[in-house]
Amino acid sequence: MLLDDPDGNAYQASLFAIWYLQPRLGGSDFVLGLGGGAHYLFMPALDSSSYGFSAEVQARLVREVWLGVGYTFGGYQGLTADTRGGLYLRLDLVTGGQFE
Repeated sequence: MLLDDPDGNAYQASLFAIWYLQPRLGGSDFVLGLGGGAHYLFMPALDSSSYGFSAEVQARLVREVWLGVGYTFGGYQGLTADTRGGLYLRLDLVTGGQFE
């Protein structure tokens, strides 16, 4: 595929939002995240587009290590593994003090 051929490309956009909760569980620093997202894929050469919606739960296992479990609904076939339809599991390593 030539990079200067816009009709031969595929374009994918995703928007995801997560709401973080800090329930008081003894003296722990447990953080829970509940999220939802939308995905859109457009392929000009095929004149086709596809939509997908995701729901996810995240938990901080230890400082800077998060585990996410989610599901992308429908038969959406995105360009990346985390936007394809079905169940997914993700491990995130977050640095830089975002949740201090």
